[in-house]
Amino acid sequence: MKKIFKKITLADGCKFMGHFVNGARHGVGIKTYPNGAEFAGQYSNNVRHGYGMKTHADGITKVTVFYQNGIKTK
Repeated sequence: MKKIFKKITLADGCKFMGHFVNGARHGVGIKTYPNGAEFAGQYSNNVRHGYGMKTHADGITKVTVFYQNGIKTK
């Protein structure tokens, strides 16, 4: 399992910068939305999995969240 780092633009206009394994987001990464909001956190097989921090478009409000298999749990 080789982990690589790259930057991509997703079909919805979001940008992702982070780790990939076998073509899937896997590890730590940052997803930036077109409105300027960001999610920085852990991914597993293309879905959020683990802790992360969401910064809203206003750049001030930050929320720490936990995801399990792409589902927000805290």
